[in-house]
Amino acid sequence: MKKILKDILQTNGKWSYKRTTSLYILNIAILYAMLPIWFPKFDVVEFVFIALIGYSATMVGVNAWEKFKVKSKTEE
Repeated sequence: MKKILKDILQTNGKWSYKRTTSLYILNIAILYAMLPIWFPKFDVVEFVFIALIGYSATMVGVNAWEKFKVKSKTEE
């Protein structure tokens, strides 16, 4: 499990800020959506949940776009 996380979150042996942030925010979003299980009076605001998921998806997309740009430059 540790090797899988290192392979996902590291680029060329360095920790990727965007990948780490996207994984962290995704976990926060899931925890936020599950809070009513432990605190029934807690009200989940959809806007906050969607914003967290959107931020996580944006970080993954930005990371993928940068990899695509680097790959296309090396092919030229």
